[in-house]
Amino acid sequence: MLLETEELSVAFGGVKALDGAHLSVAAGEVVGLIGPNGAGKTTFIDAVTGFVPSTGRVMFDGNDIAHLAPHRRARTGVVRTFQQLELYQDLSVADNIRVAAKSTAPDPSVALLERFGLEGLAQAYPEDLSHGHQRLVGIARALASEPRLLLLDEPAAGLDSSESIGLVEPIRALADEGIGILLIDHDVDLVFAVCDRVYVLDFGKVIGSGTPAEVGSSEVVRTAYLGASA
Repeated sequence: MLLETEELSVAFGGVKALDGAHLSVAAGEVVGLIGPNGAGKTTFIDAVTGFVPSTGRVMFDGNDIAHLAPHRRARTGVVRTFQQLELYQDLSVADNIRVAAKSTAPDPSVALLERFGLEGLAQAYPEDLSHGHQRLVGIARALASEPRLLLLDEPAAGLDSSESIGLVEPIRALADEGIGILLIDHDVDLVFAVCDRVYVLDFGKVIGSGTPAEVGSSEVVRTAYLGASA
């Protein structure tokens, strides 16, 4: 497994935002993480990437990286996007991608802009882009750092249904290149369409996991999150 967490927990004061989470992602696999608001999904990504103190183990390619600072975890190949877009507003689209690049030769922005159909927007600024294009720039910037594991936090937030489903092909293409992907999103149609496996969090605990079909038919999951009519 590329990523395995064991008893991963995060507490804020007396509140456990994440409670003994076990989760795994293999290279070339897309794994979904769903659950109600406040279930601990973003906290899980924060814990894996070192943005919040945690207990438990974060095994990446067989090594426990839980003691590493966020920038050192990123250098191992653990890269994330953010639920709130964190683009540099005073930089062009191309420069937003370049700042994250491991290498400046050749210019990584060219291929990444082309990959996401953004080549015509290279010199535009984030404020000039649609929300959907800004989301794509955020993913392109994450890829510029050549991740082995990509943690996508709500990439479809603010997108309409057609824009959201449009993410299926590029996400699957990344997995086909051997990148492990953990996807958090409230758009269950997107998650079930693109993921190989899905985990469900509720009150910081994993309450279910399996294929999209298995998770979708779980009575526990439907009661906690999907609803009886799912």
